[in-house]
Amino acid sequence: MIDAFYRAGSLVFGGGHVVLPLLQEAVIPTGWVGGEAFLAGYGAAQAVPGPLFTFAAYLGAVMKPEPSGVAGAALCLAAIFLPSFLLGVGALPFWEDLRRKSFAQAALAGVNAAVVGLLLAALYDPVWTAGITNPRDFRAGHRGVPAPLHVEDAAVAGRHSVRHRRHRHRRPVSNAAIRSKEVRMSLKATSLALVSGVLTLSLLGLGHAQAPATPQGATPQAYRPGLGDLMTMTVQPRHIKLGLAAQEKNWSYAAYELHELEESFERIVRVWPMYRKTNIAELMAATTKEPMEAVSQAIKSSDAAKFSEAYARLTATCNACHQSTERAFVVIQAPKASSFPDQDFRPVKP
Repeated sequence: MIDAFYRAGSLVFGGGHVVLPLLQEAVIPTGWVGGEAFLAGYGAAQAVPGPLFTFAAYLGAVMKPEPSGVAGAALCLAAIFLPSFLLGVGALPFWEDLRRKSFAQAALAGVNAAVVGLLLAALYDPVWTAGITNPRDFRAGHRGVPAPLHVEDAAVAGRHSVRHRRHRHRRPVSNAAIRSKEVRMSLKATSLALVSGVLTLSLLGLGHAQAPATPQGATPQAYRPGLGDLMTMTVQPRHIKLGLAAQEKNWSYAAYELHELEESFERIVRVWPMYRKTNIAELMAATTKEPMEAVSQAIKSSDAAKFSEAYARLTATCNACHQSTERAFVVIQAPKASSFPDQDFRPVKP
């Protein structure tokens, strides 16, 4: 978790919104945060003061894996801001010399151009694809855009007006003193905005994490079984039935169970494309294709000896997958007895 937020903070350049697709890729495919919760937090981050990086505090608070809550918010926030502080400390002594180099200026110009594309990509997915679902949403968003600009213009005008009136009644102050005072005020305002944003998003995240999963009157969210649940419910029974059918030389039923086993693997890939740091789709394709094909050929030729060899390779492949996902204690073997006493695996006599 810390690694994902640290990498997101390291790769961002040119604006806080660039971090949005990086965080989405880190937390949604892994199942740490749901898509609806992610967009709700993004909307809240837009409404509170402070940089968009404070969105990390919300994600840390609502994450399903531990730590979550206050500890998760603090860890994710520290992880996403840490690269900026380290970069500032490391590059500051050389920055004045580096910024005069022509190659550095060209590199920064190129990165700035790329940032525009990343911002447009983030606007389209997930903001546009999930937030604009009909023309009414588009009209509502379009009418709401100018409002912050008017508020900002009014605030700037008011600030200059107040400053002008004050200057008329005060004695002249040096430009250096004015700049120093403005810097101090800006730092105070930025610090207050950052603290306020972090606290607000953390509290929102805690509220979301502690809220009931299905409030009264709301539509229940789709159930997403765990990877282990899917293995136990779909893959393991098909594996057992495939072996029992072959033991009885019921090749028609064995072909049926092999097809069901293939569909079980496909279902797992759809529900769990990633598990921790393992790409389940790539793992399945690389390990199960060859032994499954060998099992299929043995069934078509009704060859019990070839089936036993291919079935053993398929079983060994299952155990190799368990080892690669840190589940080596789950050991699969050929069935020694039927666990389905209500089913006859012998072929039907004509």
